[in-house]
Amino acid sequence: MNRHSDDQPAADLLTRAKVSTSCCGAGGRSAAPPSRWTLRPLEDLRACDLVLAEVTELGYGFGDGLLEVQGEDGVVDTHTLEVGTVFVGSLGDREAEDEWTARLPANFDGPTPTMDLVAGCGLISCVQGGSITEPPTRVRLHGTIHVEGSPVTTKPERLIRPEPDHRSTVILFVADKMNAGKSTAVLACTRALAAAGQQVAVGKVTGTTRRRGLVSAVESGARVAQSFADFGYPSTKNIPSADLGRIFDCIVSGLSAEAAGGYVLLELADGFDQAETKAVLHMIKEQPVDKVILCLSGSGDPARSTELFEAFCSAHLRPDVISGCVATQPDHIRALQSLPGANTIPRFDAAEVGLPELRALLMGGADHPH
Repeated sequence: MNRHSDDQPAADLLTRAKVSTSCCGAGGRSAAPPSRWTLRPLEDLRACDLVLAEVTELGYGFGDGLLEVQGEDGVVDTHTLEVGTVFVGSLGDREAEDEWTARLPANFDGPTPTMDLVAGCGLISCVQGGSITEPPTRVRLHGTIHVEGSPVTTKPERLIRPEPDHRSTVILFVADKMNAGKSTAVLACTRALAAAGQQVAVGKVTGTTRRRGLVSAVESGARVAQSFADFGYPSTKNIPSADLGRIFDCIVSGLSAEAAGGYVLLELADGFDQAETKAVLHMIKEQPVDKVILCLSGSGDPARSTELFEAFCSAHLRPDVISGCVATQPDHIRALQSLPGANTIPRFDAAEVGLPELRALLMGGADHPH
């Protein structure tokens, strides 16, 4: 592994640091421009605090080693990671079954500790395990970001629960695991509805922030796209349940108003067995959505897909539509069709379905793709 040996003063490093998209929350003092930032020694280790980090060892690279950063005028840009890359990131936990689990330790290990880059948005934590055998990129922390003597945090000082707005049709996308095809399905549905002249708003309720995904939604025809990060959390792992509930309400109500009688497409990251996903699925029992699209990964043998479908129905609710990677696998589809509860549920392959067919499915038409 390459190591950085430059002992350049940390204050100088701050002047040339890239600002990662994990820092784009709306809470606390995070709205203060970087020109007002100062660097202070590391003290308490708290989720959502902004820190100055320097890459010391290159490991697993998100998107071929690209760090998602804030570009000009709020545009999402990317920066290639190298040993010596300096950026401002945020602290937090993460859980992603296809990558790794990461948790913040109880304390910093020394004045300039080394930790792990656990997401391409600039989220920093300590990897505890996962399915990736390659080690993560390592970063050295030089200090915390302050404004007027107080630490800069993305965490909101208060989240106010809005009044419900039921003007728009709400469609929820959920999956058994990450990389199951949720985002592809969301973008396909966005294109289909926008092509019909419908107002579409897209929201991501749980996961780890990735601004590029929201940009893709707008490029696909969404009027607006929003995520939990807009409410101060770069990751929803282990956030207070009350805050998660308020974030869900804020996204649903706000996007429903933006869509103005159109469609709100909501994505829950990762798998439906994760605690935060379960919490949101419990919320929709009291505040129902109009459609639930279950995206199955099609991992393992076909029996696994039937087990997952039955587990979802038993623990949560019967989905209205099936999609995801499973839609490309005939043997898994046949297994699902053998189930009394699944054989009448419409499905679609997001990569192959025609826009008129998909539009008919979403808008209640009779001609569902199979």
